[in-house]
Amino acid sequence: MPKKQAADDFAQNDQGLTDDQTEAFTPEQRTSYTRFVEVKKSRQARRRTAANLGSLRISICGDSGIGKTSLLSELMRFSEIASRPKMEDPDETVSIDELKCSTISPAELQNGEDPWNLVFIDTPGHGSQLDAMAAIRPILKYHEDQFKRTTGIFTQGLSQPNIVRFVSSGSGGHTHVDACLYCILHRLTPVDIEFMKRLSAFVNVVPVIVKSDSITRDQVFALKVNILLALINNDIPIYGFGLTAEELLALARAKVPGSAPFATYSSEFTSTFGRERNVAPLNDIADLFDVLIYSHTDDLRQLAGEKFVQWRKT
Repeated sequence: MPKKQAADDFAQNDQGLTDDQTEAFTPEQRTSYTRFVEVKKSRQARRRTAANLGSLRISICGDSGIGKTSLLSELMRFSEIASRPKMEDPDETVSIDELKCSTISPAELQNGEDPWNLVFIDTPGHGSQLDAMAAIRPILKYHEDQFKRTTGIFTQGLSQPNIVRFVSSGSGGHTHVDACLYCILHRLTPVDIEFMKRLSAFVNVVPVIVKSDSITRDQVFALKVNILLALINNDIPIYGFGLTAEELLALARAKVPGSAPFATYSSEFTSTFGRERNVAPLNDIADLFDVLIYSHTDDLRQLAGEKFVQWRKT
């Protein structure tokens, strides 16, 4: 599997939009774009080396046959992934599979340190089932079961801040899922909305558009707008990497790339749809990898810890 250029290199090369490009923005879009630029700049102050990532667990969820496993393969192609499992049969996942990776090279590995600090959880889709919930329930159960494994180690009197501090430390002392990349192809369905709503109780949900090369850039941004409107209208919390859903919506309407819902496609299985028109397909994959691995890891673990504490109360 050939490696991608490091996501860190992509991030350093990102120069943002010119004044001419932002001239047509509405006041709301300009305000959101200013916030977007500020958030991107703040990432530099909290960047770490990939080897210092700590423990991070990411699930990949969504419909059947839309490219979830291909997205996973694409993420594992970045050069920061020092060790990875062999990927086979894209889009044929029929069970929940934990794929252990490492961002720690053998030379950087400390004595006694677990090298498998990055775990991707590949899940089966729901489209092949007559009853979508028959496929969704085991995935929800998997996420909740990770909470159940942890709750027994805490005494009843331990304070909530101390619990959050422990589970968000990145030490790998538990198996909570820190982020869920929820994959969407071409349109958002009622099942997607219900699935994301239920997942959000256990994990930080990050919407991702797959096979973005199969539609035009304008259609991708229109899909981003539709997804965000549905999430806002249905009160589904997503993780915006420092931006609110309303700010993300303004960015999507202004056609600013690089924010959630992230547009992605596989470099191995690409469509000629956009290329035939001499227009590069929209691809936010480097931005997605960058915020997951380099700049927002601590925040993801902190919020996942808070979800665990909230779950314990119910």
